[in-house]
Amino acid sequence: MTKWFNTNYHYIVPEIGNDTKPAVHENRLLNLFQEAKDELGIIGKPVIVGPFTLLKLSKGYDKAHFASLLDRCLVPLYIKVLGELQAAGAEWVQIDEPILVTSLSQEEIDLFEETYKALKKGLPELKLLLQTYFEAVDHYETVVNLPVDGIGLDFVDGKEENLKALKTFGFPEDKVLAAGVVNGRNVWKANLSETLAELETLLASASKDRLIVQPSSSLLHVPVTTANEDELDPLLKNAPSFADEKLAEVVTLTKGLNEGRATIEDKLSANAAALTALQQSPHRNNTAVQKELKHIGSDIPTRAGSFKLRQEVQKDAFHLPLLPTTTIGSFPQTQEIRQARRKWRKGEWTEAEYDQFVEEKTAEWIKIQEELGIDVLVHGEFERNDMVEYFGEKLDGFAFTRFAWVSSYGSRCVKPPLIFGDVAWTEPMTVKESAYAQSLTKLPVKGMLTGPVTIYNWSFVRDDISQAEVFNQIALALKKEVRALEENDIRMIQVDEPALREGLPLKENKKKLNTCTTLFSPSA
Repeated sequence: MTKWFNTNYHYIVPEIGNDTKPAVHENRLLNLFQEAKDELGIIGKPVIVGPFTLLKLSKGYDKAHFASLLDRCLVPLYIKVLGELQAAGAEWVQIDEPILVTSLSQEEIDLFEETYKALKKGLPELKLLLQTYFEAVDHYETVVNLPVDGIGLDFVDGKEENLKALKTFGFPEDKVLAAGVVNGRNVWKANLSETLAELETLLASASKDRLIVQPSSSLLHVPVTTANEDELDPLLKNAPSFADEKLAEVVTLTKGLNEGRATIEDKLSANAAALTALQQSPHRNNTAVQKELKHIGSDIPTRAGSFKLRQEVQKDAFHLPLLPTTTIGSFPQTQEIRQARRKWRKGEWTEAEYDQFVEEKTAEWIKIQEELGIDVLVHGEFERNDMVEYFGEKLDGFAFTRFAWVSSYGSRCVKPPLIFGDVAWTEPMTVKESAYAQSLTKLPVKGMLTGPVTIYNWSFVRDDISQAEVFNQIALALKKEVRALEENDIRMIQVDEPALREGLPLKENKKKLNTCTTLFSPSA
């Protein structure tokens, strides 16, 4: 498996050999289309990943065979599958080609054009909607003039560049523009008034009868509904928009566009009130955090002495062998550990009982590591439920839902926290457990922190300030945790960043790592 572009959704990587001869064993799209038609009377719009994206994301073949595999293997099968849908009554089929928002060569774009000419030739009567998302398309003029009946563009993540291209080159009068104006990847309410104004500007390029209002991407990237989140703070409960609510936003915007703003004035007013209430709340106006951010550039810590000098100091302090052994950090969360945490959360165990259990497990595994001859020990993280959730629960600016699960892969789901306010450190988060573990051994015990990039990428993040500001708010909080660990004689600290590459731009010319301005490495 690997992640779908720069999202947290995983897909199984297809493997296609140079001599692969694929065949249609079952038209699952046809089965689903027919079920909706028979049971609900719906003439649906089937959605399928396009042949170019499918092959580009596959492995196992030589690049020299790419064009041949497209023409010989995939295009005929797509024509067969889509033709069966047309025969069953489908009027439109959406073909997702997100690969178009990555950096493709002119040769690849030419091949893309030939592929869609072949598809249209094989399906002259079926209406094809070519859908892109997650970024703006390059080669805009070629893309919008492909032999399809509609083009879907992302006006959230690719907003500025897509709008610029639309204004510069226009939009074909014989095509439908599917405008992705409602964020399909984040969980906050759209600013309906501003979004409606953006849609009104799009009418200069595509008339109302050729404009579709839609989310910017599939809604599988967000939870289903806010209706069941009855434990959220009332202020926050009125701020998120999950899949159900985003669909309602699409309906509202469509009505406002077709019938005028006056027909949705009540919804515009309620939407503005909800957004204003959150924006003016203390959660987003932490003066201490905002003051630190203003002075962040003048407060970058430096490390005393050269690397060679620090290396010698650390050698004398830790007495480690040339190739010391350690582990990454967390030990398995066994059923016993999960049951203990569940009892504590339900109030069946007191805080003292739970702490005693964690200490017993920590002591057991410190001893095991010593017996194994490990040089740098870890405390095992038995107190932690999740590497992001654990820190989010202890920092200001985070909130947690009860049922806001999103698909990760297959039937596996995750429940990302919401970063809705200014992130602030209020008290030590990891010191108690790390210091206890260090008290049990003469060997060094590492402090273990989840880094700001991973916390950011595995959360739903507020959209009213820049990515850099949120990164640095988290980094400032972790910096204080590092200081607290140092003050308690934890001299070696590991920062985990498994999501360091996630969220990077999809275009090669934009792939410049955005590092946090705030450095939070130990002073020694």
